[in-house]
Amino acid sequence: MLIFNDAEFCLYADDLKIFKEINEPLDTQILQSNIDKLITYAQTNNLTLNAKKCIVTSFSRKQSSLICAQYHIEGEELERKISTRDLGVIYDHKLNFNDHISYISGKARKMLGFIIRNGKYFKDANTFITLYNSLVRSNIEYASVIWNPHTQLQTNKLESIQHKFLRFLAFKCLNKKDDSLNYSEIEKRFKMDNLELRRKIADVKFTTKSFNNIMDSQSYLHHFKFSPLNSITRKNDVFKTTGSKTDVGKFSLFNRLMNTFNKLQNNDNWLRNQPNDNSIKYVSRLSTQESSQANNLA
Repeated sequence: MLIFNDAEFCLYADDLKIFKEINEPLDTQILQSNIDKLITYAQTNNLTLNAKKCIVTSFSRKQSSLICAQYHIEGEELERKISTRDLGVIYDHKLNFNDHISYISGKARKMLGFIIRNGKYFKDANTFITLYNSLVRSNIEYASVIWNPHTQLQTNKLESIQHKFLRFLAFKCLNKKDDSLNYSEIEKRFKMDNLELRRKIADVKFTTKSFNNIMDSQSYLHHFKFSPLNSITRKNDVFKTTGSKTDVGKFSLFNRLMNTFNKLQNNDNWLRNQPNDNSIKYVSRLSTQESSQANNLA
């Protein structure tokens, strides 16, 4: 049995990732020793490792020689990349997911163009919506819990894809041209949600499933922090988010998940009893509408 010392790993099928936080030169030596242990295990079991298919990626906002350390497999230096694709998601070295959003946006636009070109003889709105949902929207929502953007630029980049589809749908099925379009009205007419709201719904689903043991969540549940029970305020949040001076910390994965849940729920019922998808969608839409109305009044 292979056991790594002072390093963590993730294994999916034949895809293995070994990782460790690097703070001093000794950490790089420990990580290399674990790679050597993997090599020994592979040789003992008559397995081969292809060093050309292995890479090194560091995730940090700092500039340090430690971050640029080199690692080897049987004397062959491993290629270092500033970004890597894992299970369909592109991770860049700063984890801002710009590369991933650019990639899926480009892919979605090409597929939407294909639908528009080849659907010129279709008239039924449901046909177009089905094609869009299955071939376009599915690509720009895959694993959104991981890369959900916090900047308006990234949000608009994704939303513009759906807006392009809505313009086409309005022209084809409603005989409306660009100068008379209201995207919210078209979405409501065809029972569609904007992409930002759908990502919020996905976040809430992930959180509730994690606490209801529908997902294997034991390795990350400790990142969720509950608000103290004695903090009775006019707005009693379920989770206590972590303060940060940077956007990286403020909009980090678990901070975002906790913030989104707090905005949609003021109790922990969903964490003890998994709600159905329709309940989550209904509450999310209602909360978004109320927030929008409050902003308009302000």
